[in-house]
Amino acid sequence: MPKIELTHNNIMRVRLLAGDKQKVFTQADAKGLQLLVRWKGQSLTSTKVTRDNNRDVYHFFWFYRYTLPQTKKRNTVKIGDWPNLSAADAILKVRMLNAIVANGEDPRILIKEEKADEVDIRKGLGLNVPSEYRFENVIEALDDFWPATGKDPETMRKYKVSLNGYAMPKFAGMDIRRITGVEWDELVLTLANVDKKPGAASNLHKAGRRLMSFAHERGLITFNPLLQRKDAVNATRLAPHDRYLDSNEVHKFMGGIDEQQIEEWAKVLLKLMLFESVRVEEWARVRIGWIKFEDMRIEHPAETMKNRKAAWTYTPDPVIEILISWLKVLKARYGKLSPDFYLFPGDSPTEPQKAHPSDETGKIGGWISFSPKVLRKTISTHLQRQGCPPTVLRAIRNQKVTEGVEEHYDFDDLYHMKKEWIDKWAKLLLKAKESPECLHTDRDSKLSSELSSAVSGLFD
Repeated sequence: MPKIELTHNNIMRVRLLAGDKQKVFTQADAKGLQLLVRWKGQSLTSTKVTRDNNRDVYHFFWFYRYTLPQTKKRNTVKIGDWPNLSAADAILKVRMLNAIVANGEDPRILIKEEKADEVDIRKGLGLNVPSEYRFENVIEALDDFWPATGKDPETMRKYKVSLNGYAMPKFAGMDIRRITGVEWDELVLTLANVDKKPGAASNLHKAGRRLMSFAHERGLITFNPLLQRKDAVNATRLAPHDRYLDSNEVHKFMGGIDEQQIEEWAKVLLKLMLFESVRVEEWARVRIGWIKFEDMRIEHPAETMKNRKAAWTYTPDPVIEILISWLKVLKARYGKLSPDFYLFPGDSPTEPQKAHPSDETGKIGGWISFSPKVLRKTISTHLQRQGCPPTVLRAIRNQKVTEGVEEHYDFDDLYHMKKEWIDKWAKLLLKAKESPECLHTDRDSKLSSELSSAVSGLFD
C-alpha cells in the first residue's frame, strides 16, 4: 500500500492506472487508516483524470483496520467517504478508535451507534440534500455554465482550485441554502489569519461570491449571503503595494533559488518573473512557438493577456539562457519540442501547468517570504529608484498606459524603451547575485563614516 500524507490536496492528485481496479493509500502516522480509491465505472478507466474531475471518476472510501488484543483477529470497517469526511477528521477519528481498541473494546459498536445517530440527525435537519443543492454540484454546474458567459476559462479554473482546495473540506455534501455568511467569513478569516494565507483567502472569497451569485441566478438560493461582507475582504487583503524584495533579499534570491526544495518548473518561472514583469497567468499561457529567439522576444496574443492587448516581452541574454536550459529539460522529457507545447506544461505538453507557483513558495521555510506578485513589485520599485519613467514602468508590467499618454509613443518606440530598461535590470540582477550594493542609489540614506565609527564605539 502506497504511503502518502493524507491531505485534501494530495487526495485530489491521486491517480489510478487503467489496469487498476482499486488502490489503498495509508499515512505513516495514522495507524489503521486506509483510503480506498476505486473507479466509479469500467468505462471511465480511459478518462484523463485531473484535479478538477477526479471526484467524478473515482469513489473514495475511508476504512479503519485494527486488531483486537484479546482475539488477535484483524478487522476492517468503513468509517466514511471522502470528501464528506475530510482527511483531517478521518485521522482524528482513527486515533480515537485506536484508543478504544487499546482498552480492549470493539470500535464497531461505536461506529454503528454513530451511523444511527447521523441518520437521525440528517432526518431531523433535512440534510438528505437534493443533488442540485449540494455544494460540490453547484461548483460543477457553474463550471458547465462558464463557457456561456464568454469569460476567460482560466478564471473558472482558478475558482475551482480555490473552492476545491479550501472550501470543499468544510462544505462538501452540504446544502448550499444552509451556508451562511458568518460560516464563510470564519473559513476565510481562519485561512488568512491562522493559516497565514491572506492571498488564498482573498481568492477564496472572490470565488465564493461568484458561486453564490450563480446559485442565486439559478434560483437555488433566495439571496447571495456573501454580498456586502467587506470585512472579510479587507481582513484578507495583503499589503503587496508596500512589499518588495530589498537589495539584500534580491541578492539572497539570485544566489539561492536553485537550492530550494520546490518543483523545477516553479524555480524557472520565479526566476523569469524576477527578470521580466510578466504575470504568472501570462507565463502559464506561453507556448514554445511564441518565443522568437532570433528577435529576442516572446510574442503574446491579445487573448492571453489580462488587458486583452497583444504584447512583446523582450528577452535579454540571461533570460534566453534560462529558457534554453529549461527547453533542454522539456526535450529530454518528451523526446522532442513542438511550437504548440506549453513552456510550462501540465499533465501533457499541450496542456498548461495548473499548479500555481504560490503553492511552491509556501513550501519554502526560513528563507525569503515572498509571492509572485512581490516579484513584480520588486522590479517596479528598483527600476523606479533607478530613474525609469512611470509610463515605461507600466508598459514593462503590461499594464494600460495612462489615457492621453499612449498617443505620444508608438508600439515600436515603447517596446525599445522597455528593452533598454529591462536590459539594465538584467545586468543589475547579475551584479546583485555577487553583491547587493549594486542596487543602492542616492535615494538610500547612508551614515557618514565618522558617525558610523561613533555608533560602533558605543557597543565596543
